[in-house]
Amino acid sequence: MGMSKRSKLIKSLLFQWQQRTNPASAKKSRNNRKTLKQKNKIVELPLLSPAKGKETKSYEKDLMEMQMMLVKMKIEKEKTEDLLKEKHELLKKKEEELETRDVEQEKLKVELKKLQQMKEFKPNMHFAFYQCSTNRRREEGEEEGLA
Repeated sequence: MGMSKRSKLIKSLLFQWQQRTNPASAKKSRNNRKTLKQKNKIVELPLLSPAKGKETKSYEKDLMEMQMMLVKMKIEKEKTEDLLKEKHELLKKKEEELETRDVEQEKLKVELKKLQQMKEFKPNMHFAFYQCSTNRRREEGEEEGLA
């Protein structure tokens, strides 16, 4: 059966079950051909004998109740599977976000360590830069003196 036919069958079975169990709370059916045919089918059940008829009715009633419970359980199972899939997807996304955050955090830690090391060596760098600039001046002065 296709999914739409299956869902229609399930809905009709649930509706019939609601009418049988609690007719006051069930929706009023329209007087169209389908509902009249269904009512006629229910009324036209043959009875062999009163004792056998009661047994078959009770078995039929039990069978219908079990079928309805099975249908409800299948619907509930599908809903829970959908919910579990959604939760699994959310958890997967959160895990990926955490992994990307971890990678970014590690990069930031490495960059911070580099910056801290640069601060430690900063005076040396100024000194080295100062020496380089004085050496350049001397070299420029020597070149000017030679010229």
